[in-house]
Amino acid sequence: MSCRFVIAALLLSACTTDGFVRKPGSAAVDTATSADTAANNDTAAPDEPERPSIALSLSLEPDCTICGVANIRQSHSGPITIWMGEEGTSLSPWLRVEADTEVTLPLLELRADTRYTVFAQRSDQPDIASERLTLSTGPLPADFPPITLTAHTPEELAPGITVMTIVEWTPTDEMDRNFLVAVDEAGEVIWYHRLFGLNLGLHIDDLQRIYTSQTATQALRVDPFGRTTTTWEAADLGIDTTHHEVRPTDDGGLAVLTTELRTVPGWTDEASGWTFSFDIIGDIFATFDALGHQIWSWSLLDHINPIDHHTPDLHMTFWMMPPYDDIASPKDWSHGNAMVPNGSGWLGSFRNLDWLIQVDPDTDEIEWIFGPGGDFELAEGGRWFSRQHAPEVQAGGNILLYDNGNDRVDRSPGEQPFSRVVEYQLDLETGLATEIWSYDGGVPRVYCPIVGDVDTLDNDNHLITDGAIYAGTVYTEDDIIPHFSGRVREIAGTVDPRVVWELQVGTPDDIHAQGWLVYRSIRTPSLYPAATRP
Repeated sequence: MSCRFVIAALLLSACTTDGFVRKPGSAAVDTATSADTAANNDTAAPDEPERPSIALSLSLEPDCTICGVANIRQSHSGPITIWMGEEGTSLSPWLRVEADTEVTLPLLELRADTRYTVFAQRSDQPDIASERLTLSTGPLPADFPPITLTAHTPEELAPGITVMTIVEWTPTDEMDRNFLVAVDEAGEVIWYHRLFGLNLGLHIDDLQRIYTSQTATQALRVDPFGRTTTTWEAADLGIDTTHHEVRPTDDGGLAVLTTELRTVPGWTDEASGWTFSFDIIGDIFATFDALGHQIWSWSLLDHINPIDHHTPDLHMTFWMMPPYDDIASPKDWSHGNAMVPNGSGWLGSFRNLDWLIQVDPDTDEIEWIFGPGGDFELAEGGRWFSRQHAPEVQAGGNILLYDNGNDRVDRSPGEQPFSRVVEYQLDLETGLATEIWSYDGGVPRVYCPIVGDVDTLDNDNHLITDGAIYAGTVYTEDDIIPHFSGRVREIAGTVDPRVVWELQVGTPDDIHAQGWLVYRSIRTPSLYPAATRP
């Protein structure tokens, strides 16, 4: 549903076919006679330049009830500032652009069910402005996930808005009620983009374009300001999948996690002694230039034998989806979930191996493996991570990650799994890993067996995404459905951390309601590129 408002047309001079120029409200003037008179009359006033004018019309995007559109026509190209504010409040500059005579601009960061007053103004001539119009946003979609602000300490927050990937949790692989969502400091939804199919991965580039996936065979770049969506099909890139990680590279290209299928013989059943061959899904790092041409790829299966290192999650059914849906039992061996630049190399997170692996793209060699059974000894007092997500390399080289905690090798007897964030310092010379700090959320602890994220913010706070808090299981005649909800927290400090902002996604207290996941979240200044912010 959209609303459209149109104001008066531009003032235009009317040219006739009889050699006369008629200005609005004037009679015809013989141009030749007028020019001669002006040339011989020192007191004749020069022609006044046409006064610039601006016409504005407003509407809503057809697929986003809170995304506005401003259509602007001006008599001369030049800088335009859009002023906006909720009806009855003072207006503020919303965005500024260098515009041609006709331009369409997005009106982003609006709240649902709200009336806004809008006008356009010449930035270089403030007295030239359009009429003031009203834009009314609609309600959020009926199938939108419930989002609730549960903690808010404004003076301690890192500034900006929070962008999230929210995924409907269903017992099928369709998961077609998925969204990219932006919320403001007050927890109000100020933008969304509907996605279809499993969407994993989240990055935002310098132009505020958002990278994620849509199904396991499509990579996406959504540009809120440009009002465009770019799709990369895995088949067109010459790869099987685009999963869990889609990120821009410094040269304008793309880095993705992809996969391959190999049949690996030699698996032995200890009870019977029988041997088997398994159809193994292994991960590949791949980079592409801006035109989609592959620059580099690196296969984990070329370097590690699955028989030598695997966990029980090898048998998870994650890959029983296209393009592997014709395989009877594809084994989710490595389950890569992150590909992170680290120095001149790439750091990969392989959930089902409990390993982080650093790769040198110049030699294709593994530089080191971090995790139980890898190249580092853990210093006394630290704990190993398990089924981890979202490693982030810190400014000093430390590694911060989300430790899901499914199956820690150092768990005590009877200990229930719990999730936490943890930072490690790695000494590459001595092979010693030291736990610097960790945070498990306090009482009660939560357990997220899948997904999760943690980011260091500009003010040294941390944004933590407990993306799939397990609350119980619902049993039906056809399915066994674990119930998940998401929680995004900002904490201040690493010693006695304080929760200064918290957002609840889903229904943690109602396991019979629809479940939701939050794969990742990012704090970013705005949906507008820096050059367009007044």
